[in-house]
Amino acid sequence: MRVSTGKGDGGKTTIAGDVVSKDSAIIAFVGALDELISWLGLCKDIHNKPIFDELQDITYTILSSLHKKVGLQQTLLARLEELSQRDISLTSFIKPTGRASYLHIARTVARRAEREAVRASVNKDIIKALNRISDIIFIEAYNLQKEDGSLSYFKEE
Repeated sequence: MRVSTGKGDGGKTTIAGDVVSKDSAIIAFVGALDELISWLGLCKDIHNKPIFDELQDITYTILSSLHKKVGLQQTLLARLEELSQRDISLTSFIKPTGRASYLHIARTVARRAEREAVRASVNKDIIKALNRISDIIFIEAYNLQKEDGSLSYFKEE
């Protein structure tokens, strides 16, 4: 299979059978999902935690649902709800530091993907799923910083 077909050289691409401009909201959203999948892979490699592999698979499922024009399965949404229901103790905004920095970058990419999803007017279940993914990444980053002693907060003025 050839990687380069030349079909996108004119600034257009195809998604779910529709030809769209590469600067469209849906393509910006697809790009943010692609980036998130890559960051989650790096987080998985650095921290060796199965949750990042699971989040990577869920994010890919979201991406593939766009190409197939299908909604997300309720079991997937229920799993994200389950994973995000862990309590943490926050007193202020935490500083992204240490080994958790990669997680915080992945979290911000997930937040951007969520904003792009809103801009692209995708299914609300996708927006909800991305919100939960960023929550889960935040919880993992917080716990990692707490474990390695790098948890610190911004000072409120």
